[in-house]
Amino acid sequence: MMSTAANTNTMTWNLVRMKLASSGYVLWQLMFLQGLGFLFSLNPNAGGGGGMQFMSYSFSSYSGTIVFFFTVIWMMIVTGGLTLKRVQTGVFSFPATRDTEAWSNGIIMLIYSFIGALTAILIQFPLILIHRFVMATDGIVIVEEATLAAYLSGFIGTWLYLLLTGSLAYLIWTLFQQHVFIRIGTVAALAILLFTPVNSVTGSVFLWIAEENVLTVFAVKALLVSVVFYVSGFLLMRRMEVIR
Repeated sequence: MMSTAANTNTMTWNLVRMKLASSGYVLWQLMFLQGLGFLFSLNPNAGGGGGMQFMSYSFSSYSGTIVFFFTVIWMMIVTGGLTLKRVQTGVFSFPATRDTEAWSNGIIMLIYSFIGALTAILIQFPLILIHRFVMATDGIVIVEEATLAAYLSGFIGTWLYLLLTGSLAYLIWTLFQQHVFIRIGTVAALAILLFTPVNSVTGSVFLWIAEENVLTVFAVKALLVSVVFYVSGFLLMRRMEVIR
């Protein structure tokens, strides 16, 4: 029994190392998408102004939130790549089982989401510098200072969001690897959930997670839903192996 567990651990980490060694393109995709988010963040996302006869004023508001959205898109793309059939074929050129593949994919998702969250937080610092020094030539720049605890909680929250969206993408992309009728059903289900009156329920579930203000409670919710999505995708992946 101990030997079997040791072999499983060895196979799992071998798969993790193999996938990390061949994931250079993943980092390039992250750099490209976050770079786009960085450029878009240089434009104001809100503003206003006013004045009187002899005086006028205007203001613009800048935010780095768009970097987060581009990072979410990246996470959904690269997580979906783990489900492609050509990737699955490459996995089994190594000594591996569906269980070790599931563990390795889960570890890879944790690593990807960690890297995405870390870079999304770090890129805020050059944004602040540009807003503070370069754009100050046009007027006064007021920067909201954040504490180390705020950055840390922001990093953890971003990590959990990426893990949640990544696990959802894993499930959806796995469904698209199934029979053509299941693909059609998946598209129909997504359309119903997003574009019909049912979307009020979908929105309520999303807000139940996203509007949680207590970090520990949010972490429990996000991790629980992530596990449900990921395990569902894994069970479908095992079914694919039986069919083939």
